[in-house]
Amino acid sequence: MTTSVEFQILEGSDLRALEVYACTQIAQWVADGKTICAVTESLESAERLDALLWTFNDQSFVAHEVAGATDAKVGQPPLPPVLIAVGRTIAADILVNLASTVPIGFETFNRVAEFVDADPARRDAGRRRFVAYRDRGFPPETHKVGS
Repeated sequence: MTTSVEFQILEGSDLRALEVYACTQIAQWVADGKTICAVTESLESAERLDALLWTFNDQSFVAHEVAGATDAKVGQPPLPPVLIAVGRTIAADILVNLASTVPIGFETFNRVAEFVDADPARRDAGRRRFVAYRDRGFPPETHKVGS
């Protein structure tokens, strides 16, 4: 399997807009039959993504769980198509990285999706991730969103 890495570059520097865009992409991939592991940096950001997946669009429902957030049945079949994990990966078709570093095990996924905006700290962290992927032999593709 060859892992493809893509960076979606958004205009502006609004974290909520970036996260809503990520939710939109996640919903589309789930509609296409893909499973998603969304990696966040902290429990706070996992909870924010959890809430957004319920509310970002009143016309869609994206089945998901925060891994380890509720009880021992989390991670047991049947799994929802989207699992949100803090600082770790869980097997899925697509890895959505919303953390500031490259997740360990990213190369086991078919596809890695990164979302970066114009916020200086997020942009700089995105550049470091871009270089890290490239240096590990996974040259990323970039797509500008909203231009």
